[in-house]
Amino acid sequence: MKHPHWQYFLSIESEIITASKYVEIKEDNYETFSIEFVRLLLSICSEIDVALKLFCAKVNPTEWDKIINNLKNKNPNMDTYRTYINRHFPDFFKSTISLPSYNIHVCPWEKFNKGQNPKWWSKHNKVKHERDKNYKYANLRNVIHSASGLLVVLAYYSGYGSYFPLERNITPKLFSIDGKLISGGVEWERPIINIPQSEMCNHNIRSEA
Repeated sequence: MKHPHWQYFLSIESEIITASKYVEIKEDNYETFSIEFVRLLLSICSEIDVALKLFCAKVNPTEWDKIINNLKNKNPNMDTYRTYINRHFPDFFKSTISLPSYNIHVCPWEKFNKGQNPKWWSKHNKVKHERDKNYKYANLRNVIHSASGLLVVLAYYSGYGSYFPLERNITPKLFSIDGKLISGGVEWERPIINIPQSEMCNHNIRSEA
């Protein structure tokens, strides 16, 4: 399969669109939870873990291998990813995703700027490990925010160091990355993704007014 991670994201996006026939994508409905949202939340966050691991390894394989080898169980967690990404991409936390049809804007990784993990990630862990107590966290808010987080990671992973053309069949339909980016990033108009490969911390993501 060509671009399997994008295809998987688009499959998730399609399922969210289907779910919107029953629960309108609206902030008033953000606390609505269901078994379908359990499935979506767990699937999305599992894919985020996979995509983050691939992205971090792509940035600097030697450095990333050393980090992994220094971990007791050789298994990185969100704290590992956060520290690594903040060091290499200090503007990562600014990335904003929109759902234009619903006038919703999400900055899914903004907590990284405070040395914290996203709330939706913490809620996902609660649903994953203690679903009987935390079923309510499998809600529309956390599904939308986590899916937005996945799109940001895939943009960085797919476009890092090269141009990644978004053909019509792999362009998201519900989600969009905000802004025409001046220095790297996503230009939906063309449409391409390009996160230029450069020296440490020289990865500025800025929106044009």
